[in-house]
This record gives sequence, structure tokens and C-alpha cells, in this order.
Amino acid sequence: MRPFHPFYRHVSCFILGVVFIASGVLKLVDPVGTGLIVTGYFKLFNLAAGPVFARVLGILLALTESLLGVALFTRVPHKITAPVTFSLLGLFTALTLYLCLSRSEMECGCFGEAIHMTPLQSLLKNILLLIFAYVYFARKPEPLGRMRWTSFILASAGLIFGCVYSQRHLPAVDFTEFAPGNELFSAEGNLWDGTEVRTLVHIYKRGSQTGQFAPNRVPDTSWKFVRADTVSRNGLALPLHRPVLSFTGHDGEYMDHMAVTGKVLVISVYAPTRLGADKWDKIRTVMDLAAGEGAETLLLVPVGTDETWIPFGLRSLLYRADQKTLLTFNRSNGGASWIDNGLIVSKWAFNGLPDKGDIAWLMTEDPVEAVTATINRDRLRFQGFALYLAAILLLL
Repeated sequence: MRPFHPFYRHVSCFILGVVFIASGVLKLVDPVGTGLIVTGYFKLFNLAAGPVFARVLGILLALTESLLGVALFTRVPHKITAPVTFSLLGLFTALTLYLCLSRSEMECGCFGEAIHMTPLQSLLKNILLLIFAYVYFARKPEPLGRMRWTSFILASAGLIFGCVYSQRHLPAVDFTEFAPGNELFSAEGNLWDGTEVRTLVHIYKRGSQTGQFAPNRVPDTSWKFVRADTVSRNGLALPLHRPVLSFTGHDGEYMDHMAVTGKVLVISVYAPTRLGADKWDKIRTVMDLAAGEGAETLLLVPVGTDETWIPFGLRSLLYRADQKTLLTFNRSNGGASWIDNGLIVSKWAFNGLPDKGDIAWLMTEDPVEAVTATINRDRLRFQGFALYLAAILLLL
């Protein structure tokens, strides 16, 4: 292949590295969502894949993408990176081309839940990346120095640690419609009845301009954060798309209003058969603590779940919802979510369920302050991880 000017090669390498790292990391932080993407592709080709297999395959693919991005940044020899790069891009291009030709409405899932792309947009993106790959690999790389190998090893170790961490915790950044800071609405109570509705916003300022943004929609760096606040709006101003946590009681009647009234602890279990007796005992303890503090407690399981899998003492708190809704609402099997008058305040994975102190704090703390603390905590974790990778790859 004919070599290109070093400038074009460096630019191509940088773009490839950024895209692969971003694509891999955004899927690694949400392994359950990544498993759903893989399951969707298997269904597209009428193939069967269990949730565990799909999740493991998705994690391995995302980890490969991330490590490949690191390898591109650190100039790992072409005999390693070139075949992997062209193989992955060839696979992704073929899949998105099939989605386009079959007129499928399925999204590619290239960047998990963070960035949504149509099949055509994804196809064009993959073709462009193939061009960048051709430009970069047209010439043999320079010898790899000791510091480059050190950088590759340290960055890879960070990615592997992040991968393991994500298996036991909720995504560091929640891109779903049920992210903390978003407000739920009851399916049977969407029409305005004259009551005041308040929504959490973050106030930012840029020069003489002042703007209100949703907590999960951070503006660019030219805006400076001022404070968190709530704004009042009537029913006519409600957005067209409103996240609704729909679930039914024992008689099949929808009970959505229970999740948007008062302080509520929701335990969502999307795979009850995977929980042993000790885990159910842990869930019972948390629900008893919340009830003791005066909160409403709800236990949500998928429609069709056999009640014999549920401990007898929890069956009176049992409600049923669509499994996909439960997977989206809380990625942890047996995860907890705190809702204050419809406002999603905080979430916990099963391995870190709230204790009595957490619940007592949430019962007395202003929900706006509580959700701001939750969002800032999760954002700092992700930013710390991202800064670690950036420091290793760009400074060493």
C-alpha cells in the first residue's frame, strides 16, 4: 500500500482510537444493556442466545474494541492491530448494511445507550472508519518504545478493572429514560388535574445568558453551573415523551400511581429464579427498613413469574411489570431505586443496597439536593475513569 503523509496517518490513528475507545467503554459500563444489544442481533437472524451468553459475548466484544483503541493510541505493531481493526470494521459494516437493506428499525447499538444512530448513519460511519484505517495502516509503524508499552499495559489494566467493576455496580452514567433526575408519570394520571407539577433543572450561565437544563443534559463547557432548582409547570407543558413505570397488582389492575406518590423504595427483580434464599433475605431486610422509616415499598417482578419463587413474606408487596421495563429501570437483578413524588432520586445495585442511614437521609433530605448529590457522585466516578485513560494515553 502506498504510504500517506504522516499528518493524515496521525489524524486517522487518533480518530480510530477515540471511536474504538468510546464505543467500547460506553458499552463496558453498561454490560446488561450491551447484552440486550447482542440479543437483538441474534433475534434479527432468528438465532437463540441466552441472556448470560449474550452478556458475556457483548462484554468480550466491547473489551476488544476498547483494547484495540488503546493499541492504536500507543502504536502497537500493525501485525497485531491491523487484522483486528479490519475484521471488526468489516463485521460492523456488514451488519449495518444488512440493517439498511432489510429496512430494519433496530438501532446499531454502536455506542450503547449513549448515542443513538440509524442503520444508515452507522453504515456511513463504518465506511469512513475503513478509509481512516486504510490511511493509517498503509505504512509500517515506528518501533514501539518502552514508555509506549508501559502506557498500553496501564491503560489496558484500567479498562479491565472498569470491566470487572461494572459487573457489580450500576452504570456510572445512566443514559436511559429512567436515569436519576428524571420524573416519572403515572399512565392513568397524565392529564393535568390542576395540581402543581415540579421538575428538577440545573441552572447554567454563559455571559449574560441564563439557561435551564435537565440534569442528564449537560451543556458544553462554555456554560458555568450556578445551582439546582425546581420549576413549576402545568399539564399543558408536559413533554410528549414521558417515562412511565407501568406495573399491575394481583388483580391485573394498573397501579402506576403508587410509584409517583410520596417516598417510594422500588426493588426490581428481572430474573427472580436467579436469586437464592440469602439474597431474598437481604431484599426483605432493605424493604423492612424502608417501611419502618415510613416509605412505600414495592417489589416488581416480570409478568408471568411463578409466585412460588418469591418468599411468602414478600408476596403481599408483589407487583408485575414488563421484563424489558425492569431491565431498563434498574440494570441490577434485585436493584433498589428511590423515588420521591415521581422524581427518580437514586439507584443501587444489589451488591450495594441502601442501609438504614441511607434511607433515613433520603426521608429527610430535600429531593433536589439528594438527586444532585447522586448525579454528581456518579459523574465524578466516570470522569475519574476517563481522566485516568486520557492521562495514560496522552501524557505517557
